[in-house]
Amino acid sequence: MDEPMGTDAPAVAPPDGWASGARDDEHDHSFERAPAEIHGCDGMILLRGIVIRPSHALWRTGVVHIAFVPDRSVTGVSTIVQIVDANARLFPMQERLTVRIAGAVDRTLRPLGVAVTVEVAHQAAIVTTSRTLGIFRSDADLRREFRSLIHQHP
Repeated sequence: MDEPMGTDAPAVAPPDGWASGARDDEHDHSFERAPAEIHGCDGMILLRGIVIRPSHALWRTGVVHIAFVPDRSVTGVSTIVQIVDANARLFPMQERLTVRIAGAVDRTLRPLGVAVTVEVAHQAAIVTTSRTLGIFRSDADLRREFRSLIHQHP
């Protein structure tokens, strides 16, 4: 895994008071925000390289890549970053974190599909986990495009 630029700070810092939008029950860490209506956006939207630093002692650092294909709405980057941050604080197991982030994005945006990849530098290796939902699960070309885009260098 290439070291993401700016690993000393999150790629996008959550705004003050961001946690007020989070649901506090242990099963749902999506955000209650009304997404903006789409204006002609019908392709994949990719947020690449969201830096996470969970409090779990075994993790050094990690990056999350999230893609979704909107149905009728989109949201701001900060909402996606908040979903990642809230879940990273609560789920120290990487596999569970990956599933929870995908589910929260799916519940918040109700897109046609979601793809999440989490790459974490553990003590001995870099571990990559992924989760696909909706159209990403059924469309192999879309999955290939997602994987290709997350490994491109800017």
